[in-house]
Order: sequence, then C-alpha cells, then structure tokens
Amino acid sequence: MAETETITAEIAAVKQWTSGKGYFLNLKDSADDYYKFGAVTVTPGATVELVVKEGSGNFADKIEVLKIKALPSTPAQVKGKVQERNEKINAYKEAGEFNDRHRQEMIVEQCCLKAAATIVAGLYPKSEVFAREKIIEYVLTIKDKFYANIMQNEGELKEPED
Repeated sequence: MAETETITAEIAAVKQWTSGKGYFLNLKDSADDYYKFGAVTVTPGATVELVVKEGSGNFADKIEVLKIKALPSTPAQVKGKVQERNEKINAYKEAGEFNDRHRQEMIVEQCCLKAAATIVAGLYPKSEVFAREKIIEYVLTIKDKFYANIMQNEGELKEPED
C-alpha cells in the first residue's frame, strides 16, 4: 500500500474499543480490518470515503483510517436499504424468529427516526425553501447516530417479560 490511499466503501460493522479510545471498522466486500482512534463517527450502512495507510505497532496487520468523510445517500440507496430491511423482517417472520428482541430494535429505530425528524424540522424556518434530499440525508444521519449510540449498550436492553 502506498503512503496513503483514498477508498470509497460501505460500512458493514463498527466495534468500539472497551477503552473508548477508538474503534474497528469492517467494510462491505473487504476482508481487511480497519481501525481509527477517537469517537465513533460512522454507522453501519453508511457510504464513506476513507483516507487510509498501513497500521503500525500492535496494529501492523490492520489498516489505519486517517480521515472519514460520510458521503450523502442517494434516493436509490435509501430505497435499497428499506427493501433490505423489509426482506430481513420477512425472513425472520418466515423462520419463526421474529421475536420481541427484533420488535424492540425496530421500535428503538423508529423512535430515533422520529427524534431526528423533530430536530431537523426545528432547524428549518417554515418559510425557507429547502431540498428534500438534503432534509432526508440530515434526518437519516442523525437517526443512525442515535441508533448506534443506543445499540452500543445493546447488552443492557432486556427482553420484555411475559
């Protein structure tokens, strides 16, 4: 790998370090492990542009992320994610695995979406003309950050009691 390289990819998974000093990234369609120091700034499913270089020290077998730039979602990507989510739900239902845990995750995601929409709606004056795609991008970005923050503590969420 050259000194630094710029790549565009979709985030498959984010795993924060227990120390809180950084996190690991897995990219869709990539077997490489990536790491970045600092607070988590991306969520799974986001398309990003990364400036990377070879890792060093204990991380010599991984790739260090120097910069992350979130790329805006296109309407086709948003539609694809919705379809993917619906297919996943239908697969759970058909397998009989759609349980209270999945329902709870959906409720958390819907609450995050509503909160994000409320925040963005408060930012725009009623008389201002705005681009629909930009509003959708802001809402989804904020929703993803809320959801990631809540689900980081996923082990603390409990199954509802019967």
